[in-house]
Amino acid sequence: MSDLDDLLLQLRDPDPQRRLLAAAALDDVPSTPEIEQALRDAAGDRDAKVRRAAMHSLTCAHCKPDGCLAPAAVDVVVDALLHDPSIRNRRWAAGITMFGQCGTGARLVEAYREVLATSDDRVLRERAEIFLARTAA
Repeated sequence: MSDLDDLLLQLRDPDPQRRLLAAAALDDVPSTPEIEQALRDAAGDRDAKVRRAAMHSLTCAHCKPDGCLAPAAVDVVVDALLHDPSIRNRRWAAGITMFGQCGTGARLVEAYREVLATSDDRVLRERAEIFLARTAA
């Protein structure tokens, strides 16, 4: 079994700390469809820290050896922005997208409009306003 196979198995470990470490370790690995799917699954983990580490591993082009985002990164971030149970994770998703780091596509624009229409969180609203102002300019 390879180290990569071991990390993918650890993403399904009962221990959230092991899942967190595996998600974080996959941050510096070039994306493959298998890794991307495992991280997408981990972005729905019951533990907020595991979800955030998985999202970071999917979305941080700076950390990737090839400098490219996983194709599913925007979908995962939009879902977190709108639905993550953790306000910290929703704010994190807004923080990594508010300056166009994950593009300015229609899906993000609609998500930020929904944030403005439904959220009473000051930080989320501010980040939504920044994103929408930048895309309108």
